Amino acid sequence: MNKPNHNPVISLCMIVKNEAEHLANCLESVQEVVDEIIVVDTGSTDSTIQIANHYGAKVITFLWNSDFAAARNIGIAQAKGTWILILDADEELDHDSKEELKLCAKHVEYEGFFVRIHNHIGKDKSTPTATVNPILRMFRNRPEHLFRGIIHEQIAPAITEYHPNAALHLSTIIIHHYGYADQTVIEKDKIQRNVTLLAKELLRSPNDPFQHFNMAVECIRLGEYQNALIHIHKSMELVVSDTSYDHLLHKYEIRCQYALGKVDEALRCCNHAIILFPDYTDLFHLKGAILFANRKLHKAKSVLIQAVELGPAPTHYHTETGLGTYLSCNMLGQIAEEIGHDTEAISWYTKSALFQRDWVQTSNRIFRVLKCLDQEQDIPEFLNNHLSVQVQNPKMRRKIIQWLALDGSYQAAETLASQLEKTDEFNASWRSLISSNQLHISDINQEVLALGIPYAYQFGQEAKAFDLLRQWELRYQNETRTTPVQSHSTEEIQDGIFDPMQISESVINEAYHLGCTWTALADTLLSRTEPTSPHFSAIHRVRLLLPLPRSK
Repeated sequence: MNKPNHNPVISLCMIVKNEAEHLANCLESVQEVVDEIIVVDTGSTDSTIQIANHYGAKVITFLWNSDFAAARNIGIAQAKGTWILILDADEELDHDSKEELKLCAKHVEYEGFFVRIHNHIGKDKSTPTATVNPILRMFRNRPEHLFRGIIHEQIAPAITEYHPNAALHLSTIIIHHYGYADQTVIEKDKIQRNVTLLAKELLRSPNDPFQHFNMAVECIRLGEYQNALIHIHKSMELVVSDTSYDHLLHKYEIRCQYALGKVDEALRCCNHAIILFPDYTDLFHLKGAILFANRKLHKAKSVLIQAVELGPAPTHYHTETGLGTYLSCNMLGQIAEEIGHDTEAISWYTKSALFQRDWVQTSNRIFRVLKCLDQEQDIPEFLNNHLSVQVQNPKMRRKIIQWLALDGSYQAAETLASQLEKTDEFNASWRSLISSNQLHISDINQEVLALGIPYAYQFGQEAKAFDLLRQWELRYQNETRTTPVQSHSTEEIQDGIFDPMQISESVINEAYHLGCTWTALADTLLSRTEPTSPHFSAIHRVRLLLPLPRSK
């Protein structure tokens, strides 16, 4: 960081502890934007302090007293800039937001700026964004502007208390956050730490609606939905209308009610929340998802279309990426597929793919429908007509070819591969992959898999289903299916007495209607299984041959 020859404009203030893994990326992201860096270290034992020094930071050692606000305020007291910018070590300023941040610092009419925190599910910005949250992170450096709260510390109350007419601007500045990726939460044990501090804060301020809200969030993370509802309802009683997190109280109430199995109550909460926040896309998607999960397909479709028409939620809402765009379209595609409207399903899946950066998995749904319509030969033309920009990327085209080959769509894979340069090394390797898979697929008795395995699923014996598959691979690989003569009881399946050759017609029909459940399970198991595992091939074959789900 270059030392300014003038009074600093933007002071970056941070609190850290053992953040060597993230800190360099954070500080690198604000180079040429901030004029000074103040780092409050609460007891690092790794190279955090050395990294901070390397970037020219002023490092303050602070004995941790379980009070985030106190640590924040120690750093602010040392800042000389006109503006205070707050970042955590596991956050980075988006490169394209640098100029906007500097422009915001030139405004004289605002007391602070909200930025958009993009919470990633992985540990770098290339991973998908799970949620987007507007948070006040840059504000004027005034003596009275001090944080409050030992956890989930806030600056807004101090600003509005001393400046009731303060103007706070909602910017489009993007901050990438990685700290609440699942593994990172486990590593840092943040949930238990948060619960302990929140309990202490609520003892001190039992009528603080914000801390009741925060405690509800931690309860949800722990799966304690009934306790979460207690804090949600308490916060609702105390909160002032139009508070920045009011909409989230209603959204989380819906999720807790549904998680507790109270479907009707969850839908009632949806309807009430939609009246209060008619432009909040997340509520429409959530209602549609609940209806879809409970087989109210036509009602779900209507609500999800409303979500798509609304599009992404306005910037003042905390939202989840994909709601109103690719996730809503994808669910509409699933509904159309189950109803039997295949052309409509393809249309929704295509829209979903166009909304996504990583759209290959969604396109696989399109391929599956086309295959079931006996239109595999149309897949290359479909891609060129509807997803031409995406497919023109050679790397993406190779990925598509691999998906098609693994899915058994060899004709389409070969057509797409023929459009690559002949010198492309991939052209040589993909043929081996296809030949290998063709050999396995041709050996499989499809009817045994499509009937016997779903039968086990129907009785909730998911593990047994895959055990049966492995047994089938040994016992039935060279046999053909005989006429089903009887059905079997749940007890017989639980005892392992099950012949996949003998299945009643009623079970076949019911199993077929429940196809979406098997497919979802197979996808989950595949995602958790190493490709080199012998089980991966077995599970993958089940996934390919499961019947297309349909509703009665």
